[in-house]
Amino acid sequence: MTTLNSSSDVESTMDERSNPQPPSSTVNDHHNYNNGLSDEEEKNSGESQALWTTFTDSFCEVQSVLERNRVLIQQVNENHRLKNHESMVSNVALIQEINNNVS
Repeated sequence: MTTLNSSSDVESTMDERSNPQPPSSTVNDHHNYNNGLSDEEEKNSGESQALWTTFTDSFCEVQSVLERNRVLIQQVNENHRLKNHESMVSNVALIQEINNNVS
């Protein structure tokens, strides 16, 4: 059987709903604006983010070049297996492209 303890429980619940408090992150505290970071830490965080973005972009570029070289090497191998004149001539251009990608 359920019993009500007191009317004060109901009143306190109603007070919380009628007078909402701002979230703790909006309080005018210097540290809350910076997610708890000092100005120096915030600056370093921004620099770290820029560094990470540069690294990620460079990594993606390298990965695409390596993938392209993988495809070129497969084609060179296939041409070499065929051992006809056209395939060997084609391999010269393919190998030059691989060399350019590496350097």
